[in-house]
Amino acid sequence: MQYSLSWAASRPEEAIEALAPVYRNVDIRTDDEHRFGVSTLESGDPTVTLSSFDWTADGRGRSEANSFFTVGDVYAGSVTVTAGRETLDSSRLMLIPPRRLDASWTGSHSARTVRLERATIDAYARNHFGVSATGVRFTETRAISPVHEALWRAVERHAREEVAAHPDLLHNDLIWDETARHLVATLLTVFPNSTLEVAAPRDGAAALPASVRRAIAYMEEHVAEPVTIADIAAAARLSPRGIQDAFARIVGHSPMRHLRLLRLEAARNDLLLADPTNGHTVADIARRWGFPHVPRFAEAYRAQFGENPRVTLQR
Repeated sequence: MQYSLSWAASRPEEAIEALAPVYRNVDIRTDDEHRFGVSTLESGDPTVTLSSFDWTADGRGRSEANSFFTVGDVYAGSVTVTAGRETLDSSRLMLIPPRRLDASWTGSHSARTVRLERATIDAYARNHFGVSATGVRFTETRAISPVHEALWRAVERHAREEVAAHPDLLHNDLIWDETARHLVATLLTVFPNSTLEVAAPRDGAAALPASVRRAIAYMEEHVAEPVTIADIAAAARLSPRGIQDAFARIVGHSPMRHLRLLRLEAARNDLLLADPTNGHTVADIARRWGFPHVPRFAEAYRAQFGENPRVTLQR
């Protein structure tokens, strides 16, 4: 369901309350409470959301990891942004991953953001490119080139000014769905990611049959739980032999291997978000995602991602 809202806050506590439905454990502080203020305009739907922010006075904020990627464009003033342990270049268009976020700013600044849920990005890639066994992996937080930055800004401006600014267009499901898809497609074009090496289907047919899509959706939903081939087959509405044959023919590997790849990707995401100084270990994360034998997990992880899981944890 599409929506549009605006709000303003003159105290950090008010800003925290307004942002709490979106950001986990958000905290905002300032040493200049008399000048502090923030106003925002937000529109879209829960999966793809356009926002604009205007902040006054010095401040700092943080939030826990979330389920969405954010494209941030600071067009007035400056902000220091750290995602996990990576400091982003906020002087350019930046992709903020779903990690712990810390930000600080001196003086007033203004920014435009687009939030895109990870599941929406993965679903688009899966339907357009075919199977994406481990989800979309972004490898850089900067756009490929200035031309790509200009492309993103043009598409975002169209979405913001030509669609979201007009209630009759924003609430037209057909128009908004295409606008949201355009933003996701542009995201996958502008920032380096794993889909750039995947060719789209050439025959114009649906990327995946419904049975395989159902099986993958079931695995993604239950990735942290014990799952059998019978469970996957039931979700796909096929026999165990039928779903095995479908995956071998269409995906190129077995359903259980697909589940294993999903779990490896989930473990990688946790390793990137974890803080070893707080006692997080490779073994704990491996077991969380169904890998009780840590040396075998490390071997599979190196084969899939080209590095030792301990290296990922230390980033």
